[in-house]
Amino acid sequence: MSSSSGFEEHSYGISISPSPQTSLPSNYLTPDLQDQETTISVSTAFHPTAHPQFPPTDTLLVSADGVLFYVHSFVILKASAFAFETTIGGPLDDPRFRNTVIPVPSVSPELNVILHAVYDISPANHSPTLQHLINAVDMMPNYSLPVGRLLHPDSSLFLYFMSIAPLHPMEIFVLAAHHEIHQLAVNTSAHLLSYPMHTITDEQADRMGAAYLRRLLNLRLTRFTALKNILLHAPLPHAPSRKCGFVEQRRLTRAWALASAYIVWDSRLDLSTYSLQSSLEPLTEDVDCSICKEILQARIDDVILRWTAVERTI
Repeated sequence: MSSSSGFEEHSYGISISPSPQTSLPSNYLTPDLQDQETTISVSTAFHPTAHPQFPPTDTLLVSADGVLFYVHSFVILKASAFAFETTIGGPLDDPRFRNTVIPVPSVSPELNVILHAVYDISPANHSPTLQHLINAVDMMPNYSLPVGRLLHPDSSLFLYFMSIAPLHPMEIFVLAAHHEIHQLAVNTSAHLLSYPMHTITDEQADRMGAAYLRRLLNLRLTRFTALKNILLHAPLPHAPSRKCGFVEQRRLTRAWALASAYIVWDSRLDLSTYSLQSSLEPLTEDVDCSICKEILQARIDDVILRWTAVERTI
């Protein structure tokens, strides 16, 4: 029986064997359990034959909720030479950890995420909850696993966080800021341009820290100021003619000012160039003068170009 937390349950009698190739160490079972049928939960992502590209597994971890994870010590130690050392009271490559079950104080969904990060495998197939992801990253330093190394921009876990960032931008930004995963914070900030800043809790502000909170506020202020400055100047007038004099050109100036004021007043800082263009293009429909229309279109094109160049991230 499988579940989204990434483990399956097996029922075994006296001969307890989670797989045909690897038996469960006898010291994991108490004598009374050896004499009765026992249900053992084994990770579907980290069972003995889950990674055939590697040699046989040599380390067995058990999560706080009793799920077994068969792993390779050399893979874990490649991520950190001190991995799990403070938890188990010695280096992971010590021979005494080869024939025993190592308890890890994380529940299975969180340990599953941590091990996926160590193996650089996306956890997407197990659909971990946001809280399990956050808890997993928060626990990495406790296991002497460097967060920055496991969450570099090309890593599977980094890419997974980016895939869900549009759904949980503030939570992921706070996590990235707290652990100083700068590129993740930068990339996620693009999804916070219209986030209601008044909803940020004191806990989130404290956790992300003053530096990243200031960067986020500065990003929003910069874009708002840029939008106002870009729209500030109306299309330049041309020399008066019999068909288009000062009065006609003043109408265009007023129409531009009204449209600009509406855009700024109702603006979202994630305003797309398409929406901006859609708000300004209708002005051309009420212009009869071909020269004015040409000048107006050039001004709209300039606005779009300049808005595109404004930074979208911290």
